[in-house]
Amino acid sequence: MPKIPPDFQPLFYQPPCAIFKDEREYRYFRIFCDKTAYQLSGYFDSTLWSRLVLQTCQNDPSIRHAVVAIAALGQILESAKDSHERDKKGDTDFHHRFALLQYSKAIRRMRDAASEGKQDLRTTLITCLVIVCFETFHGNHESALAQVRTGLELIEDWFTKNTTSTDDRLGITSPLPSVIEDELIHAFGRLDIQSMSFLDTRTLTTHQHMKNYGTASIQSMPAVFTTVKEARIYLELVMQRLLHFMATTLIDITDRGCIQVDAIVNCSFSVIAERDKYLAELESWHAAFQPLYAINTQSPSQEHFLGVTALQMHYLATYFGIACKITTEPHLNRLAFMSNFEQQFKCAREILEHPKMAAEDCPYTFDLQVIVPLYVVVWQCPYNPLRREATALLLSRPRREGFWDAFLAGKLGEWIIEVETEEDPGVEWMEDDMRIAGLDMKFDMHARTASLKCEKPVRRKDGGGLEFVRRSKVVTW
Repeated sequence: MPKIPPDFQPLFYQPPCAIFKDEREYRYFRIFCDKTAYQLSGYFDSTLWSRLVLQTCQNDPSIRHAVVAIAALGQILESAKDSHERDKKGDTDFHHRFALLQYSKAIRRMRDAASEGKQDLRTTLITCLVIVCFETFHGNHESALAQVRTGLELIEDWFTKNTTSTDDRLGITSPLPSVIEDELIHAFGRLDIQSMSFLDTRTLTTHQHMKNYGTASIQSMPAVFTTVKEARIYLELVMQRLLHFMATTLIDITDRGCIQVDAIVNCSFSVIAERDKYLAELESWHAAFQPLYAINTQSPSQEHFLGVTALQMHYLATYFGIACKITTEPHLNRLAFMSNFEQQFKCAREILEHPKMAAEDCPYTFDLQVIVPLYVVVWQCPYNPLRREATALLLSRPRREGFWDAFLAGKLGEWIIEVETEEDPGVEWMEDDMRIAGLDMKFDMHARTASLKCEKPVRRKDGGGLEFVRRSKVVTW
């Protein structure tokens, strides 16, 4: 008989057909196993969806119903690709009704288990993840954000009870991997980043507390990363700390994400000194990452080309956010970051135009990929031709990455450029003092509508400087 290595783990555990009510449930479950789980993971190796979640389906019917519902939602988008065919609308409606039916069953069972005290922490965290997945996929970001907060609070409380170091909570590894796997900790770390980039409703006190977690892990960060997984985990920790710090300094953070907040001005020297500490952590990460990046980007056909390109792109977007937005200058010095914008766009285009991405044509991923970096280029870059290229790239690939929708970001970008270039549509370079301010966006992801408002600077005809006028628009996608 062949010997099985002691560390062998199957890709996923396939529950027997008997646990499914009918053939439809089993068919959608097979779609999730064969396709959806891999799409959710994106271009990084991960066992979260293909093993941890699927194994839980064996004994937990609520997770199983949720997985089936997510697969049905995925089939809606598959049908939408062929929406020009009339008979596809019937397929879309069927997938949608079945997804909602399965999701309602999942929620009902989850509530029963919670009220009876039958769920352990691990199952509760996986429950949070599948709810976040379904709700963001479906466009209900408020429900998803509530689950993110719940999961993060549960992990924080569990870390507090199971670690002796107060500054290393939510770090690189789980204190008890046999109870809560590292993969679950990392998943909620990425959701923490998403919530801060998109719509953060947590208090200033929370951000002040969380900006320092993982300090011991940062201090022991390797000088050179040996694997893409290691580099990704450390970058996510650096980004979490950095974004929590930014949230403590940005005004009006409670109803929007860090990416959407205008630059702060008149920062104190103590804030700048703290900024430099987090910036140094980010630069240390990049120095440790460079050898790995150079080795894996010699050819697009290399196994980890997409992964390292994505990490480089996220590093660039994060660097701009902290180095440029937190400043003592009265205006953002966008021109100084032109190379940064060009590299972000180049990385995003390489990813979206990669043969693997084109072949899979994935309409939804659980984690952030290219939308946020492209949105940063569209909103902040001073060179209008590059902004328009980034907008076109967003609109050409309708997709959703967690909370972020590419088409919404593209439509928002179109409107920002339109407003800023009203007087001269052909202008190539935007002056910093002519950029919009006070951008406010209220959106309904499910209805696919957004109400946009901003203040546009206009030069006075009498030469008396600038005045601000209100601009607004409702966009649909």
